[in-house]
Amino acid sequence: MEKRHIQEWLKEIAPIAYLRPVRTLKRRFSELESTLSNSTRPLRDSSWPITPHGERRRDRSPHTTPQLTEPEHLSGSIPSTSLTPSPPATSPLETMPRPPSARSGSVSSEKSRNSGITTSSDYRTEVLDWHGVHIRLSVEELPIQIHKLITDIALKQRSSPGLAEEEAIALCREIAPFTNKVEHDFQAFLENHLPREEHFEGLRCSHGVLFDAGTCIPALPAWEATPIQTRKRIAIPKPDFAYGYAKEVMDKFQQAAAGHVDESAGRVSHPVRDVWWPFLVLEAKSQLSGGTHWAADNQCAGSGASLVRAVESLQRAACSTSDVPVLAFSVSVDAAMATLHVHWHNPDAVDQQWVMQQIESYMLSRPAEVKKFLSHTKNIIEWGMKSRLDDIKSALDAVLGNVTSREASAAVAAVAAAVAGTQPAEFRHIQSGRGATSTSANSNSNVGPSELGSQQNIPNSVSALEPHQLCAPLTPPESLSHTADRPPKRQKTT
Repeated sequence: MEKRHIQEWLKEIAPIAYLRPVRTLKRRFSELESTLSNSTRPLRDSSWPITPHGERRRDRSPHTTPQLTEPEHLSGSIPSTSLTPSPPATSPLETMPRPPSARSGSVSSEKSRNSGITTSSDYRTEVLDWHGVHIRLSVEELPIQIHKLITDIALKQRSSPGLAEEEAIALCREIAPFTNKVEHDFQAFLENHLPREEHFEGLRCSHGVLFDAGTCIPALPAWEATPIQTRKRIAIPKPDFAYGYAKEVMDKFQQAAAGHVDESAGRVSHPVRDVWWPFLVLEAKSQLSGGTHWAADNQCAGSGASLVRAVESLQRAACSTSDVPVLAFSVSVDAAMATLHVHWHNPDAVDQQWVMQQIESYMLSRPAEVKKFLSHTKNIIEWGMKSRLDDIKSALDAVLGNVTSREASAAVAAVAAAVAGTQPAEFRHIQSGRGATSTSANSNSNVGPSELGSQQNIPNSVSALEPHQLCAPLTPPESLSHTADRPPKRQKTT
């Protein structure tokens, strides 16, 4: 085999043979030479082109790759007995691996990583179910209390006329071209036509900002018993639109109370910077970009459950005993259809606690349904900016009152214990010649601190505190000191 033949063949296979070491190529060359020496068939034939992946196929169009000529030592007259038909020899390229896909080594952003999880077919069974998140069918009957609330909040008729018929028709015509546009363009269109911050005082909306990881729904206890290889965390919410409150709608005391809630439950008060206590999220998809309502609903399920959990954390800190369930809303939308969901918590359920259910759907090619979609969206935002905001502020005031009451209760308990002579050991200042205090100290001289604390008797005035004042254990303030038992300082004389 001539050297130029090998060089031409090497140029052809270079794009797909780069993963092979040099010694492997040399071995392939030796096999090729032995094949040529035992066969009269040339290496390449226009009727049997080799694809870039080393596969032989027939092609009607002529193969444009330069063909290798038959070596000179094989040319000449050959007896007819040696021209017996034989199957084509296996090309060395057929055993070489295909080059890796260009996407296999790409580094995706946080948004694409979350979307990649929620688009999987087993996300609901392998992820949402293990976190207690349940997506109910729209045909299932809503609980009576939930149905009444969403009717009064979202599905009610508005007193204002809304869009005119001509405006709704024009809007449908504007939406139609976005079936052939990417997701980013559709989101920009929605941003200009959905309710905006300047329409409502104190409203804030984030666009595609990742929530704080501490706001995610925790997994069920049974999840810890599963193999580590099969565990999958719920996707961190990153809604395309998240509607909440501006920080300025709360005074500095309510903001301090929100910080107290965050210390125990994570950053639930403002999972997104500058958006406090969000109540509505929206996921926008594009069919051209491969977006589906399946993935959007999966994202809404996790985001809506986080919103409900945040408000329930606030209610626990406020020691609220309200029977009204906490609600949140979400929307999944593309250029063809929008769906509205409601979220609530069912603590009585064992494994389906955080519930999402579709309550309405809208075809965006019909003017009447476009008007209904915008009307229901405005109803939800008005509810969030009025009655829900009042409930949030009242709960924050209760949290602040509980914190103040706990501090006052601790001070009262310490002072009452000091008067009764039964103050804790760390506040006990024993001095000789103190009567009852000295006797009490001598009687408890061999008692450890833990046993001494169990023998304390809290006065009736402390036990008569209100229930909301005893939400947290009483802790005496560190700054409390008994200066009455200390001798007066000696004054210097001149």
